[in-house]
Amino acid sequence: MSPNSPSASAMHPFILVDGVTNFRDIGGYACQPSTTALSPSSRAVFEDPEEQWCIRPGFLFRAAQPSQITPAGVEILTKKLAIQAIFDFRSESEIQLVSKRYPNSLLSIPGTTRHAVPVFQAGDYSPVSLAKRYGVSADDSTQGQEIRPGFVKAYEAIARNAAQSGSFRAIMQHILQDSTGPVLFHCTVGKDRTGVFSALILKLCGVADEDIVADYALTTQGLGVWREHLIQRLLQREEATTREQAEAIISSDPRDMNAFLSDVVEAKFGGARKYFLDLCGLQEDEVDRIITKLVVPKTLEEKADGKNI
Repeated sequence: MSPNSPSASAMHPFILVDGVTNFRDIGGYACQPSTTALSPSSRAVFEDPEEQWCIRPGFLFRAAQPSQITPAGVEILTKKLAIQAIFDFRSESEIQLVSKRYPNSLLSIPGTTRHAVPVFQAGDYSPVSLAKRYGVSADDSTQGQEIRPGFVKAYEAIARNAAQSGSFRAIMQHILQDSTGPVLFHCTVGKDRTGVFSALILKLCGVADEDIVADYALTTQGLGVWREHLIQRLLQREEATTREQAEAIISSDPRDMNAFLSDVVEAKFGGARKYFLDLCGLQEDEVDRIITKLVVPKTLEEKADGKNI
């Protein structure tokens, strides 16, 4: 399959949407929802021992901000991918900064509905600013350390703020109310806030931790030319003394997501399901319905020519 195809694959996970970086479908990952917490009716759906399950392909997409999308990119996004709803996790401050730097940038894309669901109400939370805000230093980024505590703190703050602000609840409610139209969610570069939401929803549906971590780690590759821009910002601000240190801070290091899943999602939240119930305020039946909408038989995924994970 060509990497320019509007469908992703394990070999070519990124979808070419001109003007948007780090664009990919989070569907296709093998999963096995935990049946112990499901209602009897929902549990029965997943009890067939012969069936294999995966995340519904062609429905949930993640990306960096689409502000510089081109007309060709709009055509792919709205026609071939049929995306109708876009959830924007950025703060108003970040949006204004983009508009100042790029006067021709788009806020709303023709043919779609933009939902402003800021995780943080104000301030810059791009990867560079997030690293500075939560104390991620060059020393945290050496390969010798098992975890990078600054990013783990940052991801916990993202999850808690998104619950408090209603940001993640809003996109979950949309999935409940309109399960037909594909959805795109994004922050600035599609790494941190986008990565946290992606991890939580994949975890909720029973995707293995190693696949969640692998999906997160793809952003290092997916940033493309934007990655170089962020590296240069770190060096210019002297927040990294060498290029190697800057690259490590910008990267989507698997250690960060591994620690977030184990030390925060499991140890502090009690799992992704309890996060959406206790912190986001969803009801048990709502969570069950979301899982049954997002998890499909593997045979359907193969017919859709999605990821063959």
